[in-house]
Amino acid sequence: MTRKDDPGAFRSGRGWRVTGRTVLFGMLAFFGIVFFANGVMMWMAAETFDGLDEPDAYRRGVHYNERLREARAQRKLGWHFDLEVPPAGSDDTLERMVELRAHDREGRPLVRLGVKASFRSPVNAHEDRPVVLAADPRAPGLYRARVRLPRLGKWQFALEAEDAAGHRWRGIFDLYLKPAGRARS
Repeated sequence: MTRKDDPGAFRSGRGWRVTGRTVLFGMLAFFGIVFFANGVMMWMAAETFDGLDEPDAYRRGVHYNERLREARAQRKLGWHFDLEVPPAGSDDTLERMVELRAHDREGRPLVRLGVKASFRSPVNAHEDRPVVLAADPRAPGLYRARVRLPRLGKWQFALEAEDAAGHRWRGIFDLYLKPAGRARS
């Protein structure tokens, strides 16, 4: 029981009293809400992201110096790639024509390349799409493919090209695909 003149209780102007128990329950409620919100956020993060950007990250890390050597060799090649991903001409803007122009340091077209490519979604690996690029016989250095993407927006275009001598070029293009017009890279 508390008395009216209890020094441990604060009485507001309307007769409501703030006691130690009131403060305790208020703090427990506040932190309970914070912990609940954090738990919901952790659950949502775990459900929507599998945590793997690279399925073989350990081996790639072990062979990191090899990757650095490959990057230096790639820079020495002087190969350049220009990528366009316009709508494929139909009313469906998810259908796209991938056009890749390959040329060397002097601007000469790179022909007879073996090209592997894929569209990668930065938010959902299940949306990734492989792309089979074929050389256009009428335009040296031009490789084309038609692809249907599940959505527009932000994408990464992963490219690996290799010539007959075994020289290899790897790169990733960041794209933002809009409903009309060209991709921004």
